[in-house]
Amino acid sequence: MIAEDVELPARRREAPGATGADSDLVFFLVDLDKFKSVNDTYGHAAGDAILVSVAGLLREAFRSSDHLVRWGGEEFLVVARFVHRENAEAMAEKLRSAVERHAFPLPNGETLARTCSVGFASFPFVPTRPRGASWTDVVALADAALYAAKASGRNRWIGVEAAVDAAPGRADLAVSGGSHGGCPAGRGACPRERPPGRRPLALNRWAGLRRDWCRYQADTTKSGPT
Repeated sequence: MIAEDVELPARRREAPGATGADSDLVFFLVDLDKFKSVNDTYGHAAGDAILVSVAGLLREAFRSSDHLVRWGGEEFLVVARFVHRENAEAMAEKLRSAVERHAFPLPNGETLARTCSVGFASFPFVPTRPRGASWTDVVALADAALYAAKASGRNRWIGVEAAVDAAPGRADLAVSGGSHGGCPAGRGACPRERPPGRRPLALNRWAGLRRDWCRYQADTTKSGPT
């Protein structure tokens, strides 16, 4: 399913004169915040009901042509197919706010408020090297962004992208982020205040991600894109 989609974005970007418009795949990892407390307090039937409701919200927030996958536990993977990566932040905020506003019905007749955290990254990760990173590499980056969103206070989204630097053929990592309750650890901005900012990932929590990315660049420089 997903593997069949990844060839088209690469071909579109490799075509002479191609702009790559509306040819990206954006991978969103969505995690319900403090979900364990729902099961502990209300029981597993309540937790299952909330997961069903979240799946419905995801279907409403995205198109029927996009992929929705239960990714384990309280996580979902959504693949927005053949879109422009510049729209990813708006899609993430639409989803985050939809979960925050929703009153989740429980089997006992009560309703419960919940929030979610979102991490995302786009494929091809480096537009000028569309075959340089696999879609599973991009999911791993989205997962790291999700971890950062939860570590930064939850109820927010963080996206990771390639920020091409001055060195030909090289790229660094950049981050954008937003939330209703505040900006994630000083990076990015709340969309209701100003457009999300991007800056190189220099904080300690990203050290491992940056190290892996540098190693990936070194490997592909030696062997060429796979």
